[in-house]
Amino acid sequence: MASSKSPDFVLAAEFQDILHVWDLNTQSSAATMAANFDFGGERVAQSNDGQIIYCAAYQRYGVSAYNRADGSLIWNRRDLKKCQVVRIADDDTGIWCAFDDGPMQYLDRVDGRTILSLRGVRDICVSPYQPLRLQENKKHCELVRIGSEKVIKIPTETFAVLSMTFAPGFVIFSQAGGATRCLNVETGTEIWRRQEADSHCLQLGYSEADQAVLSIWRRLKGVCDYHFSALDVATGEEKVRALVTDSTDFTFCRNGQLLVCSNGDAMDTSTCKTNFSFLSQT
Repeated sequence: MASSKSPDFVLAAEFQDILHVWDLNTQSSAATMAANFDFGGERVAQSNDGQIIYCAAYQRYGVSAYNRADGSLIWNRRDLKKCQVVRIADDDTGIWCAFDDGPMQYLDRVDGRTILSLRGVRDICVSPYQPLRLQENKKHCELVRIGSEKVIKIPTETFAVLSMTFAPGFVIFSQAGGATRCLNVETGTEIWRRQEADSHCLQLGYSEADQAVLSIWRRLKGVCDYHFSALDVATGEEKVRALVTDSTDFTFCRNGQLLVCSNGDAMDTSTCKTNFSFLSQT
């Protein structure tokens, strides 16, 4: 599952090579297209204007960009192997790509050329509110102020960061088998943390309308179930909570107002009520 700032479309990927475009306005499937990507990682993304779809394959096909309207190939970087993550730049000028081997690369939207490389960076999140980015390195995170390149080092507590998001004045990230933490972006000081004994947070988002951190949690042992939780951004207190069934992947869209699940359900993040289902319309 993948979305962006576009209020119109959500991407739903099959195991590999088949991609569905779901239209949030008509609440139905808009298109099905062939695209070169592999299962695992986070290898599908959509430009913020909804016009370009980016896909990454681990070995053979590298990183590609497609026209969402007709599925045609715009460019292909076959030389970029072992890509695990693709992230949209907030200004929509390109994408960040993270690899098993070698530095993270920033690729141009138009032709796929490498604009910038960041050595040792495993994942990245750029703030839409301030000139900041959070970078995951092997043993710590770095909060970087873009322009001055001032860096605040943030120690991590487990072997991997699972998800990152920004809110005005805050950065929030979750850790594998560990806590979800909210920090002040000016000082790096921890504001709150949330840890559940039997679960960790797989995915984070932010709802501007509700000033809430949106989170998807998965049970660590036993039955593999998921739940959604909306947390007050200032305190970390839980506002709403709901069990999410029959889904294994999720994406937040429309500025955090909707949670779209892999079973096709679109849930209102304020009320936890299902507004509609894409698959029931097909």
